[in-house]
Order: sequence, then C-alpha cells, then structure tokens
Amino acid sequence: MKIGALILSIFGSAAARIRATSFGKSLCKVVSKWLGISKIKRRLVFNASLGILVAIAVQVFQDRPTLKSMSDAAMDWMIQMNQGIIHNPEKAEPFVLIDIDEQTYRKWNEPLAMPRDKLMTMISFASEAKAKLIVVDIDVSKKLGKEDEQLERFLRDYGKDQDTSDPPIIFATTFREPIPSNGTQFVERRESFLDPTVEENPGLYWASTLFNRDSDLVIRTWRLYEAYCNQGVGGVIPAVQLLAPILINDGEGGAKKLQQKLNSLSPRCSLGASRSEKIDSPTIELNGHLVGLSQERLSSKIIFSVPWRASETGLQPPQVKRDGSLVPLVVTISADKITSGPKRISQKLFQNRVIVIGASHSLSHDIRATPLQLMPGALVLINAIHSLMSYGQLQALPLWAIIALQVFVIILFCLMFSFFSSSWAAFLAGGAVIIALLPMSFWLFKYGVWLDFALPLLAVQIRELIARAQEGISDSNQHAA
Repeated sequence: MKIGALILSIFGSAAARIRATSFGKSLCKVVSKWLGISKIKRRLVFNASLGILVAIAVQVFQDRPTLKSMSDAAMDWMIQMNQGIIHNPEKAEPFVLIDIDEQTYRKWNEPLAMPRDKLMTMISFASEAKAKLIVVDIDVSKKLGKEDEQLERFLRDYGKDQDTSDPPIIFATTFREPIPSNGTQFVERRESFLDPTVEENPGLYWASTLFNRDSDLVIRTWRLYEAYCNQGVGGVIPAVQLLAPILINDGEGGAKKLQQKLNSLSPRCSLGASRSEKIDSPTIELNGHLVGLSQERLSSKIIFSVPWRASETGLQPPQVKRDGSLVPLVVTISADKITSGPKRISQKLFQNRVIVIGASHSLSHDIRATPLQLMPGALVLINAIHSLMSYGQLQALPLWAIIALQVFVIILFCLMFSFFSSSWAAFLAGGAVIIALLPMSFWLFKYGVWLDFALPLLAVQIRELIARAQEGISDSNQHAA
C-alpha cells in the first residue's frame, strides 16, 4: 500500500508540474475543447483520423507477403472472369499450337529427346504453309547423334531459297544455376550445337522461356529478358514474348535494335555482378505501347486469356479478327497429324499465324500452374505473347486517382463507422466499395490498367476489427461500472 501511494504521489506531482508549463496549459485547452465537442463530431474526427492511418498503413505495407497474396488473388479472379474475352481483337495475332501430346509421344515410342526428323517435319510444314512466325519450345541444346547433322544442314539452308519467304524461327534456349565458386548470381546459358548455325542465319533466333513462379508455384509474371554469365562473359537474351512481337511487327531490323538495347543490360561478370545492382532500363515501343525493361512486378503481370483445353470448360473459345472475320485465337493440333504419313490437315489453317511447337505429355515436365489452372509451357508462352501485344504492360492508376480512391475510403470510414455499429458499418462500407470499384476495375482492366479493389476491402476489415475492439472495451467498462 505504501509503495502504491508513493507511485501515485510521484505521478501526481509530475502531472502537476506538466500542467504548470506552457505546453501543459495548451494541452489542457485542447482537451477541454475536444470534450466540449458533441459526441458525433468526436466520432467523425476520430474515424477520419483512423481511416487515414489505416489507408496509409495499407499502402506502405502492400508489398508484404500477406497483402501481396490478397492483391494476387484479386487479379487472379479478374483474369478468370475475363478468360476467353478478347478486348482488342484487332491487335491480336492468331496462334496454332502443335502439341506433342500423350498419344503422339507414345506413338513415337517415348523418346528421351526430341526426334530431329519429327522436328524438321513440323518446321517444314509450318514454313510451307506460310506461317508468320515459328516458335520451338523444345530443348535442342544437347546432341543426339547423326540426326543432329541433318538438323544442322536443314537450318543452315533455311530461308536461303530466294523463291520462298520462310518465317523466322525462335528456338528456346535453356539455362542452369551457376557454380558457387564462380562468384556470380547470374545463371549460365547452356550452349547448344546449333549456336554456330543460329549465329550465321539471320532468320534463326534464341530466346528465353523462363517465367517467375510465386511462393504458391503459380506463374503470374514474365521475365522480358535473361541476363547470364558464361565463363566471365555477360550476355542478355530476350524472352520469347518480347522477341516474337518485334519479329512480327519489325522483322530482322527490329530484332537487331532490340538486342542492341538489351546489350546495355549485360552483367559485369568479371566484377562479381549482383542481381540487386541498379541498372537504368531502356524502353521500346511495341504495338503502340511503351514497354519498359525494368521488370517491376505489376508491369510484369501476364493477362492470361486462353485456358488449356478450353472446349472442356464449356466456354466459348476466344476469337480475334483476321481478314475481316473472326477466327479462334488458338487452335491446338496434335503433332501426330503432321508427322505421321500423309498430312491429314490443311495448311490453310497455319497460314499467316504464329506457330508454337511444344509438348504437354507427362514426361515433358512442362505443365505449369497459372491463374487459369494448369497448362503446358507452350500455352503459357502464347498467353504471354498475346498479353504483351494486346495490353502492353499492366499499369497502375495515376497518382491523382489513387489519392481520390483513398479519400473515398476515408469518407466511407467517417460516415459508416460514426453512425452504425461495427457489423453494419463493415457491411455497408464493403458493399459500397464493391459497387463503386468492381465495375470500374472491370472497365479499366480491358485497357491494361489495374485498380486493386482488394486493398480497400482489407482496409474496411481492419477498421471493423478496431471498431469491435472498441465496442468490447466499452461494454467491459459499463459492466465494471
């Protein structure tokens, strides 16, 4: 008891000394004025202040794993709602996926590597059909034997016939993690027996097929290029989804200009370059969009449009405009129909389309998780190419719009949590956010602008938790009284 009395006397004397100062007198005046304000006004001021704090906290911590996963879930849902819808059909290119499916793979007696004769047959068929571009999403880095010599001769002579106009071919290059003793964080590019051939032939190109996978193993973002270090020498290779539109629109000249810009991003391998090193990233123009190579998370988001086996989902396959009529965005053809005996498919289907050769059989180990469920890596490439050509890079709202959105949320806080109980206030505020922001988010999404409606909803939930805690404290005080 004596100790308690001593403490009270110490604090009481300290409070008296503070009140005697000019600061203490000013503070007392502020408190007196605050207590003189009506209860409803105090609640409005309190809720406005709390709303500002919550809004700031949500913006500051939006890159934290929990908030980032909520934003990802919101965008995944938006992509799923928009699957099969082509908002810019005039900018889209139609594709044909030549799929080495399970039936084809077993018919080929399950080879450990891609049979070179089959690959040459598929490339020849697409070239003769006047395809616009051929993408080979098959690993051709390792030699198999005499078959490789035939493939080398075939590609060495490819495109040199003056009477024909063969489409350019993009081959997927592969990478591996560096040996720790090399002192670099950059991957190594696996060299291929086709390197000399590709270097000599201007119609052949290497490109990366690497994408980022999130902690849940879902692919949501692309990598527009891949920087690597081989034996102390740095280099940069464009991604398929970046190189393909350049070749379609600007041809060989555009590809050379792109490589020149990418060369400025080459790592300084001999100096122990780090991925965290800041480099000024150039921009390029593509289909009327400015594409930056900084690879930020939002601008790297892929707007997936085409699910795997769309016909099985019951959805109408997405269509694009071609020669004044609507045609499917993606047509999937089994490789067996091209490689086995007499051709059982018309070349007209391949004319003026982007042809992607890939595999979906189980031993390809190339089935990827995406916001539209599982799909083969070749279809991920198609979605990425289509996304960049049709939407460009996903953009955030301008600063003034973000501020206006924050003001809207704060006003909701003031009104709802000042006049209603926590449950009703959260219900009404959440409903207002959904009614106001969701249609706007759908509308902006088709223009490649992202309005994140998940974070305002999170702010409402946080405010509800605070209100519930306040109500619990108030009830406890009443019971104690």
